[in-house]
Parts: sequence; C-alpha cells; structure tokens
Amino acid sequence: MTTWQLFSSLTPIHGVAPDTIGRHLVSGAPYNVARKKAIAIDFSAIIVTLPPVSQARTAWMKQIKCVLIIEDIPEVADWLVGRVAEALGAETVRVACSLAEAVEALQKDTYQLVLVDLGLPDGDGTALISAIKGKTVDTLCIVTTIFDDAKHLFAALRAGADGYLLKDESDQDFVTQLKGILAGRPPLSPSIARQLLLQFQPLGGESEARLTPREEEILILVAKGLSVKHAAEKLGISYHTAASYLKVIYQKLEVNCRAEATVKAFNLGLINRVCPP
Repeated sequence: MTTWQLFSSLTPIHGVAPDTIGRHLVSGAPYNVARKKAIAIDFSAIIVTLPPVSQARTAWMKQIKCVLIIEDIPEVADWLVGRVAEALGAETVRVACSLAEAVEALQKDTYQLVLVDLGLPDGDGTALISAIKGKTVDTLCIVTTIFDDAKHLFAALRAGADGYLLKDESDQDFVTQLKGILAGRPPLSPSIARQLLLQFQPLGGESEARLTPREEEILILVAKGLSVKHAAEKLGISYHTAASYLKVIYQKLEVNCRAEATVKAFNLGLINRVCPP
C-alpha cells in the first residue's frame, strides 16, 4: 500500500473522484481503489484518520521496535533519536549519516520505521525510499526534512513516503506526529497537510492574479525551495527588495505563507518554468 493508500481511500472532495485525486497528486504511484471505506478529514486540526487496516499491519505499527534514522547533521540526529524514544519507545534506534551507511544498515537488518532526510551528502533520500519500499513494503518511510516546497513533497510521495515531517516543528508537535503512527495516522506537518488540501480547493481567482515578470521570478525560486536571501542573490537584488516583492506576491495571490504560494504557483503554471539563470 503506497503512502498508506491515503488518496485511494478518500471520499470525493469538491466533486473529484478519489482515484482522480490519487493520480493528480502522486502520478505514477500505484494505488488501490478496492477499499471504499470512508476517510475522515478534520480540517480544523489537519488530522487524517485512516480507514481500518489489516490485523498484520496494525500489529506491525503497534510494535515499532527497530528504527533507522538517516540524518547527516549530528545535532539533528540526536534530536530525532530523542523524539523517537519519547514517542515510540523503540528498543533499537540506529543512525546513518549518508545514503551509503543507510544502504549498509538496511542490508544487515529489517526496520519497521525509517526516518529519511532528503538532502544527504551523497545523494537524495527520495531514491532510498523507493528502494526500501521495493524490499519491504511494510516498512514505514517518513521524510524528515527542512524542505517544505511542493517539488520535494510530491517527489517523496511518488517514491512511496508514508509521511512528511518538517524538522523545524516543536518537540511536542513532532512527538505527537510520531505517536500518531501507532494509531494508523500518516504523520504530516500542518503546512504539508495544507498543501495537500489546497490541491482540491477551487482555483478561485488565480487566473486573474497579475504578477510582473520579476514577481514571477521570485515566486518560481521560492516555490522551488530557495530562501528569500538565496532568491535575492540569484536575481542580483537585495534581500529587502526580494522580501518586498514576496510581500506583494502574497497580497496578489491572497496567501499567507510560502507553502500556499507554492500551490498557487503550480496552479498558475509557473512551477514548471525554467528558473532565471
């Protein structure tokens, strides 16, 4: 079951059939529409409650004893180890600081949960998710990253990620998300859940938004994951000028954060354009 068959289990949203939703969001990923039991979405808390899963899967989730954390920054790895211990009480928690170390660890042992960083010294963690799922489909792969842009999110979902958590969450919020795994809830940071939900909302007046060429350049770079500072450097303008452009973009698109702006960029057809040199 890819990404816990989240999208294939959905009831229609805004009149969109669940299988259409699955194809739209994670194009190319396998999905199963045989299970038609309803999925409940609490929009106030952005919590997804999954339909009942098999007894074997439930037992697997309730007994997470062996965890692999793939993280190259020692301080962050230590933080993740602490949160896993607090949330799951796993008996064995191992840390790999590169893709090579992770592959070696996965060859030696079977893990019930793998936390995968995307930006590793020797490659992208997304490729590892596909490899893990190909070997042990029941192993839960949760992305833990700083990347909150749609490009990284949807690539990870297509690879088979079972959740997506941002490492800038508070200790308690992060622990709460991990504990949800035991109850069958896919861990999703609130801003990530909003991105998914916004995909199903009517486009509204996006086609009426008029951005200048420079505003489009800023939006494209920010949507692709660059910080305002790095976007400014890439365009050869000051940080304050770029921040001012971004403020105007938010006003024009009627959004309040980068995650929402990224979704609008997709809907406006900007995200697939070539970035400025």
